[in-house]
Amino acid sequence: EKYRYLRALPHLMVLIDYKPDATTVSRESKPVNVFKDKRVKISALKKIFMRYPVIPEYGDMAIEMKIVLEKCPNYDEESMGSSWGSDPEPGSEVARNYDLRTHYKQIQTDYT
Repeated sequence: EKYRYLRALPHLMVLIDYKPDATTVSRESKPVNVFKDKRVKISALKKIFMRYPVIPEYGDMAIEMKIVLEKCPNYDEESMGSSWGSDPEPGSEVARNYDLRTHYKQIQTDYT
């Protein structure tokens, strides 16, 4: 399926991101900020999240990638909100891809 790996990306980021709280006493667990870690290529992930802000989940259900990212303990809405696939600008390419009015003529010729 086309979106299988895209659906997994935000969930993997939530699993990797870790911020110990006051009850965590383990010395082995180190905090990992998935948004600042050098091993994670953030620029590539941002491009994917901006290109596909909404991913089909199953049938007619869809998931917004940003909503899953908001569950990360190190996610900061104020500083990261617009760069991780928030609402696209009305005239942008992403908005045109999701707007059926831009594809109406092609859909009409395909199915009539």
